Amino acid sequence: MDEEGRQQSFLTALTTEHFVLQTAPSTTVSEANGRSALYLTSVSSALVALGFVAQVGSRFDALAAAVLPALFMLGEFTFIRLLELSARTCGSSAAWSGSGATTAAWSRRRPPSSATPPTTPARPG
Repeated sequence: MDEEGRQQSFLTALTTEHFVLQTAPSTTVSEANGRSALYLTSVSSALVALGFVAQVGSRFDALAAAVLPALFMLGEFTFIRLLELSARTCGSSAAWSGSGATTAAWSRRRPPSSATPPTTPARPG
């Protein structure tokens, strides 16, 4: 492989790595935003429903007994999952930045004619 082909291959590898490293955290943030929005929508809907039933005055206790525990459980599950996502993002970002730093350091130390970049460590799943 000639010199220009090596440089092009290395640039392609760096671009691909950068794209992957940027995509993984964005999917985590997207999931967290979706879960938060779903919970806030549920709380809002439940409060509006309870307000309408309270104006009528009948069956408020039955609706509150059905809706509030379900809303509480949904809140607990949402909170637990958001904590898991946060822990995964914090733990993964260190590994992701480490592999990118390894490739960047290699590109600064080596002349363009070097054979291959170092292998990156396995990313946590």
